[in-house]
Amino acid sequence: MVKEILAIIFMSGGFFFLAVSAIGLIRMPDVYNRMHALGKCDTLGNWLIILGLILVIGDLTSIAKMVLIIVLVATINPVMTHLLAKTSYNLGLDLVEGSFLLDTYAESEEGIEERGEQKG
Repeated sequence: MVKEILAIIFMSGGFFFLAVSAIGLIRMPDVYNRMHALGKCDTLGNWLIILGLILVIGDLTSIAKMVLIIVLVATINPVMTHLLAKTSYNLGLDLVEGSFLLDTYAESEEGIEERGEQKG
């Protein structure tokens, strides 16, 4: 009984965070804010839903597979969000008006050009 209640709490929390990420995708003004909302909320939402499923399904093999899924989500989601942000930056997509950009990436690229090395 306690396991089922905890599973419902975890899964409800996961659905809440996934709904927040969907709303963030629609409501945020630029690509960088959208990626932030999706990257954070999707990761947490997926974790909570999978933790709820682990509590419901007691099979050791299924639990091992779900733990592997949690590890993969924890590694792949931030990496892909970073790659999307870097690609958006390289394409020159602008921030929303009123935001400022602390552009340490451009400063490091200028330092590479001054040393005569190629960008890569």
